[in-house]
Amino acid sequence: MKNTKLSDSVLVEMLLSPKMELKAFDMLFFRYSEGVFGFILGVSKDYYIAEEVVQNVFILLWKKRTLLDKTRSLKSLLFSMAHNEMISLFRKQKSEHTKRENFYAAFPSELSEETEYEIEFKNLRELVDQAINTLPEKRQEIYRLSKEHGLSNKEISERLSISLKTVENQMTAARRTLRSYINFFDF
Repeated sequence: MKNTKLSDSVLVEMLLSPKMELKAFDMLFFRYSEGVFGFILGVSKDYYIAEEVVQNVFILLWKKRTLLDKTRSLKSLLFSMAHNEMISLFRKQKSEHTKRENFYAAFPSELSEETEYEIEFKNLRELVDQAINTLPEKRQEIYRLSKEHGLSNKEISERLSISLKTVENQMTAARRTLRSYINFFDF
């Protein structure tokens, strides 16, 4: 669907036309989504953060399409939006982490070691659960079947009627995402 014949300003005009807005949006998405994804992936080093940022940027573009200025560089606008969205996402994650740290700092230091370990384990379990919930639905299902239900990769592939290699790839991707998510919070 890449159409390099139409300029960005023409596509912005098409976005304002009810009859052409979806076609224009598709063309803009296919023209710029890979570049925005690559930019965010290069900065964040996290595939799923890059995916989320791209989605959020294009959702925002759609919502704000009537405010677009056809004289402004759309490419610059999209990359600025992506940069701001990534910073916002990181701030939100960091804020949640800081709130959690402040909450536990308020506890008296006389807590027994066992209680401290229990709290730390609970925090880690919550963080892992949050990370699992960020996984795509199918990957989440495969991961849960393996880790929570104790099924082998072969059993999962048979149960879901998918190849063993697909299960292995999904588990590898899930572990990579969980590791990135948890490392972001310094656990």
